[in-house]
Amino acid sequence: MMKRKIVWASLIAVLALGVAGCGNHSKSTASHSKTSQSTKVADKTSTKKTVAKVETPKPSAMTTLLKPLMGKNAEDQSTQGDKGMTYSQFYYRQGSWHWRVTAKSGTVIDAKVLSLGKSEYDEPQLKVQKGHGDNFTVDLSRPDQNAYYSVKSKALDHTATYLIGDTDGHWTAGAPSELTGTWSTHIYSVSDGDDPYERTRFFISSDGVDGQRDTFTSRYTVAKTGSGWGANDETQYQKLADNSYLLKTYSQGRFVNAYRAVLKNNQLTVNDGANRLSNLYKASAKPGQAFGFDNSSAKNLTSDQLYDWIFRHLPDYNQVKHTYKKAACFPSTKDDQGRAVVRVIDNGRKDFAPTIGFFRVSAMGVLEAQSDGGDEWSPVSDDPDN
Repeated sequence: MMKRKIVWASLIAVLALGVAGCGNHSKSTASHSKTSQSTKVADKTSTKKTVAKVETPKPSAMTTLLKPLMGKNAEDQSTQGDKGMTYSQFYYRQGSWHWRVTAKSGTVIDAKVLSLGKSEYDEPQLKVQKGHGDNFTVDLSRPDQNAYYSVKSKALDHTATYLIGDTDGHWTAGAPSELTGTWSTHIYSVSDGDDPYERTRFFISSDGVDGQRDTFTSRYTVAKTGSGWGANDETQYQKLADNSYLLKTYSQGRFVNAYRAVLKNNQLTVNDGANRLSNLYKASAKPGQAFGFDNSSAKNLTSDQLYDWIFRHLPDYNQVKHTYKKAACFPSTKDDQGRAVVRVIDNGRKDFAPTIGFFRVSAMGVLEAQSDGGDEWSPVSDDPDN
């Protein structure tokens, strides 16, 4: 009987130890699980990236000047010095504007802009500080808010021109085929000047970029023909995103101008700073056509339609007021190039019928008039419906 009590006592003791052991094991596992989860949460928290807050420049004359120049822009090939191609960038940080210039060799300038003033040529001049060291000035020129700007500073050792939007300095010689040709506005009214209407044409070719603005009388007769926008003899371009292009021109290897152009739905918008031409249509695949159209209806007029066109512009062609009693046209003849030539007389006089003028239609469908007593022909109209 005593042995049985000892055996039962032993069994109870073993069971008690087993239960206690299971309890300790369970508690340890739970503790480990909580610790593991805490570690994971800590890991996730520590791997969150800190997003740098983008600073908005404070409104000021300096911000108006420098904000359009915040991109990293490549230097034009015509102004590069000993460092080769440099890149210019204005940026805003910690409440101040800064200017950075880099080259293949590394950072050339990284300076804080202290103030904005005027140079001796009445152009913007920046006073900047290089680190905690010397102060120096930067003359900044951006004519007519063009697609380029130039900087002159002793810290850079030369005057450099940077193209706004050019990030790599890679250009293609010539002009893109889709832009080559003559682009035109419609005739539009103006409130100033001697004549009530104008029209602007823009010419793009591999040999240069040019434009011309002409004026028209109240009868839509050509009044004054404009002159070109600047001599240049070479074009280069970059194709950007969203049907955008950068064009730049040279004259004998010297940089002349830069343009940003957007071609959308067969209409061209060009911004050269001084002129923003919107919704230009292609008048001709040939550049340099100040008047006329490739598909002009004037090339297929009947004699009566041609005479009617002439009569509408007879009173004020060639910038002269013409008076007559009754105009009449002699049947048209052809010149040596196959162009129709019409003589118009004043048939309302009793004694004689003086000649009012000679008119012809060019290969581009332009109605032209001969100058009095001369061999020169001047444009009168290129729209038979006006």
